[in-house]
Amino acid sequence: KNDNFLPSASGLKSYIFKVYNRWGQKLFDSNVPEKGWDGNYNGVECAAGVYVYSIEYTDYRDKVYTAAGTIHLLR
Repeated sequence: KNDNFLPSASGLKSYIFKVYNRWGQKLFDSNVPEKGWDGNYNGVECAAGVYVYSIEYTDYRDKVYTAAGTIHLLR
């Protein structure tokens, strides 16, 4: 089962992972690479659909990276 959306990361100096709904409301954020989004917001299941994520991280050489994409949440 894929119960959590968790980008793969290791050896990072900093890490920020966020998930938004289609209206731009932030549903989840984490600065801990081992913590992923479980499809809930404030303890309530989010509706099936498409959500947007963004990740910003710094590697061991202090180079900053950003990435963004979509997540298709299925129930």
